Amino acid sequence: MRFFKNIVLPSLQLAWHQSQTRGTWLVVLLFLQTLLDLLSVASIFPLAIAIVQPEFFSELPWLKKLISIFPFSGDASVKVAIILVVSLFFVVKHITGVYITRYRTTFAFGIATKISKQLIEKNLHQSYSSYYQQRASGELINVVHLPAAFAQNIILALTTVLIETLVLIGITVMILTYNAHAFFFLGVLSLPAILYYRAIRQKLSSIGSIQQEYYPRLIERVLSAFDSFLEISIYQKTETVVHETDTLTERLNKLQVEQATHYSNSLRFFETTAALGLCVLVIYLVLNNASTEEAVFLIGIYSAAGVRAVPSINRIIAALFQIKTNEYVVTDISTRLNATANDKKYEEVEISFLQTIELKNVSFAYEKRPALLNQLNFSIAKGSKLLITGKSGSGKSTILLLLMGFLRPQSGVIAIDGQPLDAAVIMSWQKNLSYVPQNPVLVNGSILMNIAFENSETGVDEKKIEKLVESLGMESWLQQLPDGLHTTLGERGLQISGGQRQRLAIARALYMNRDVILLDEITSNLDEQASHELIRLISQLPQTVILITHDETLRSYFDHSLLLEEGKLRSL
Repeated sequence: MRFFKNIVLPSLQLAWHQSQTRGTWLVVLLFLQTLLDLLSVASIFPLAIAIVQPEFFSELPWLKKLISIFPFSGDASVKVAIILVVSLFFVVKHITGVYITRYRTTFAFGIATKISKQLIEKNLHQSYSSYYQQRASGELINVVHLPAAFAQNIILALTTVLIETLVLIGITVMILTYNAHAFFFLGVLSLPAILYYRAIRQKLSSIGSIQQEYYPRLIERVLSAFDSFLEISIYQKTETVVHETDTLTERLNKLQVEQATHYSNSLRFFETTAALGLCVLVIYLVLNNASTEEAVFLIGIYSAAGVRAVPSINRIIAALFQIKTNEYVVTDISTRLNATANDKKYEEVEISFLQTIELKNVSFAYEKRPALLNQLNFSIAKGSKLLITGKSGSGKSTILLLLMGFLRPQSGVIAIDGQPLDAAVIMSWQKNLSYVPQNPVLVNGSILMNIAFENSETGVDEKKIEKLVESLGMESWLQQLPDGLHTTLGERGLQISGGQRQRLAIARALYMNRDVILLDEITSNLDEQASHELIRLISQLPQTVILITHDETLRSYFDHSLLLEEGKLRSL
């Protein structure tokens, strides 16, 4: 019951929610595959009868027509005809099986694709405070690994259990129909399988839980090693990092060895059990003085059933291994998707920015920390330029996060043309904003793609970007690149300087053509001359601009300058 409640039922709910129509057709196909598998086992009956009593088939009308095309007659023609019919059946079964296997695999990974999409959407629609508390490595596991593991190790494994269980039930019914005593010999195969699985299921679940803990830690450590390559090298910490990752990898590999050993042992265990079952059957026939014909027939049936039953039991056990080891996958996906579904929804309200942005007595503190901003008040008219300066950690970037709606003040009001910036208007308000962070993110794509913030160059206004690049003083740099605007920047833009990354991020903000541009320490990677040239250009833009910086020498380019100190703002 626990297996059904914790794994089967939630998995079926997830799969059914993602694709009801395809799920219904999959169930039909699974039953068809079960029927074909049973018929393949049952084919031993006509073959055995054709060998022992060929006259049994000689009067069948359809068989007479088939026999008539052979150049020979008698019992040989009957046997050949039956063999051809059975062979044709196996060809049809194989073709049908290929289609069903492809369909159920496509179905399972189609669900994985949809779940992955939903998890990404969940991450991108969460609150900033939730995002801030996340581990990037953990979310990478959730989006990439969990859906694929759910498809491979849960959905496909459950369909395997369903098919093979139905096959075993069918084989049981066929054997019992012929000889009720044969049920004992089937028990010789199935009972050890049940006992073996019950003995190790807790261990398998424990392996999955440990993997769930160690995989994110390993990925997190590898990612941080790549990010801190220079520091690791200069401080000669290579051995420390390698030792830590090696320890995690070794622990995970030991779990894989343990899991593989259990699976391998199960195969050998059931092969041995099947052989012992055959020996018991022979002893039974000898003790009961069975006729040669009866013995041959019963051993043939047992062997045919065993040839199919033993792999069925092995597949069921292997699938149960997968399911128990990945039990956490079902729980994690269900929890995350339900959390997404329970997010509070707001009807989006349109907001326009025509006059002013105001902060009225705004105070803010991060959770379990002292107050960072205290009773802030300022107003900026549309088209104006505002500089906010202050020491590192004073809360300058937090002001931008409040203005963008990612953080909510504990008290006070942020208003756009007098309309409070509440949850209902945030999405509409953000359509008015461009934002350049201190450490901009670039993707492994062309310069055009990075400026337009698109995943392809299709539809990008190249002429507009050329003008932006020229105005930002990047033209000579671009001319040195092999493919100009089409040059690929590499992962995270590490192939270009910090200053060039900053300029590309500014070009991105200008390309979006929003009413308000928010800039966070954009001159930190530029020298003094380049900083002043860039800020001079920005000060001439028609948009409203708010710059966060520690460099007070730039204030001459702005209409208003404020100093943030001890949670308070004052004019400079």
